[in-house]
Amino acid sequence: MPSSAKTEKLGLNRWAGADTPKRADFNQDNTILDEALGNHLADSALHVTAADKALWNAPFAAGTYFGTNAAQRTIQLGFQPKAVFLMAAGYPPSHVDTESGQTTVYSGLAVNGQGTLGLSVTSGGFAVEMNASLGGGVSCLNQSGMTYLYVAFR
Repeated sequence: MPSSAKTEKLGLNRWAGADTPKRADFNQDNTILDEALGNHLADSALHVTAADKALWNAPFAAGTYFGTNAAQRTIQLGFQPKAVFLMAAGYPPSHVDTESGQTTVYSGLAVNGQGTLGLSVTSGGFAVEMNASLGGGVSCLNQSGMTYLYVAFR
């Protein structure tokens, strides 16, 4: 015989002293619990993944690196950024030599895999180039003796 009272949320048996539990009553309660908890646990929209938690706790990485004058260099972050902003400390984003008309670029932006002159996203961070040329400009993103600041968004 099922109990004379039920729980409010799931309708499980709430036994009283005069009730006589049967195996079928327990099996019915277990079925109710299995369906309710199983459906809840299977609903991935209700639960936060480890990747979601990492993104919420650290949505970006910021840091510095020092130029080495290498033609190409990769900065490892441990993740593939969706966007990277980079600039040389103490320098303007770019400088135009009025005599030669050449532009030297000291900053960069890469978003969703599309980068600017001398900056690109990699699977584990980003890559910079020294003296990459495009039109009337040249990149200066790894010059020896310069400090570069970056912000990379997950």
